[in-house]
Amino acid sequence: MYDEMVRDGRMPQPKVVNTRILWDRRKIEAFFAALPERGINPAEQDGWEDWQ
Repeated sequence: MYDEMVRDGRMPQPKVVNTRILWDRRKIEAFFAALPERGINPAEQDGWEDWQ
């Protein structure tokens, strides 16, 4: 499920360091915070653009 969220842009792309694939924890937290919450209208919620 996480890979699907990366592909469709709901989660950030990883960084590549030599042969390792790494994610920036701060970016993951920001993307996660921008996901819509159950029972809240997504139009009323801050999006990823507001976190940059």
